[in-house]
Amino acid sequence: REKKAGLFLLSVRHDAKVDMKALPQLLGVSGGNFRMADSALMTEKLGVAQGSVTPLAVMNDTEGAVRLVLDKTLVADGATVALHPCTNTRTCSISGAELLAFVNSHGHEPLLADFA
Repeated sequence: REKKAGLFLLSVRHDAKVDMKALPQLLGVSGGNFRMADSALMTEKLGVAQGSVTPLAVMNDTEGAVRLVLDKTLVADGATVALHPCTNTRTCSISGAELLAFVNSHGHEPLLADFA
């Protein structure tokens, strides 16, 4: 979350290191006051609780308030993504291509970023 730039949902590999200071440049926004959204905002915008956040939750963002950012390795050819299906009591696996198709079908064109 960054007040001026808006809301972002980052989905990265489990072993990725996200440099919060470099994030504004990577996302192409000015400022640098990024922080985690609180539970109430996650529930309001994405319909999920903390701990259950997933790129699939963009289906609940009908206003387009959240910008989805995906680690480009998640959607590389042949990639398989393990993620929560909007609850942290389950995990499912889908292909990167299926993930892209899903988020696009819900009106979200993700920004593909290099977190390597």
